[in-house]
Amino acid sequence: MSNKLGLREIVLAFVAIGLIGAGIMLKPDIQQTEGDDPTHPMLADGLKQKLNEINALEISRGDNEKATIAKDVEGIWRVKELYGYPASTAEIRKALLYLSQSELREKKTDDTEKMDRIGLNAQQVYHVRLKQNIDTLYHIMLGNPTRDATGTYVQVGKDTQSYVASGRLELKANPHDWLFYELFS
Repeated sequence: MSNKLGLREIVLAFVAIGLIGAGIMLKPDIQQTEGDDPTHPMLADGLKQKLNEINALEISRGDNEKATIAKDVEGIWRVKELYGYPASTAEIRKALLYLSQSELREKKTDDTEKMDRIGLNAQQVYHVRLKQNIDTLYHIMLGNPTRDATGTYVQVGKDTQSYVASGRLELKANPHDWLFYELFS
């Protein structure tokens, strides 16, 4: 009986050593994949590095709504449609930060007939152009929020493919929404 017990202990020892070895071999792979590359592409790839280069935002919707916010020569953000009144730097930073952190989570439709349901048809979509001087660095089209309000339907550039982007991205095309109201109080 002592021989069988010794054989069982030897087998269990080899199994334990094998499991520990496998755990050690797998552990570095898990650590390497955590946090290295995002599993989803970014909505505005490279925007985080170019945030300080953006000096104008244009947000338009349909034929009648448009807000142009641009830095003047002194570096002050101003609303063009409202005679150059100062814009809210906090709102601009928040919008740029949200856009720079948003990921393309899921492909949706590229059928133009289905764009009405997700807010990406010509009259509903918000066109957001992030510019450096006169050059458009990013053109993002924002549609409706998803049903659970954790994402937003988007299109990027001239791509007809729509996606669900992470975050509820809402940028208004009304110039009054961008004013620095604390200046007036």
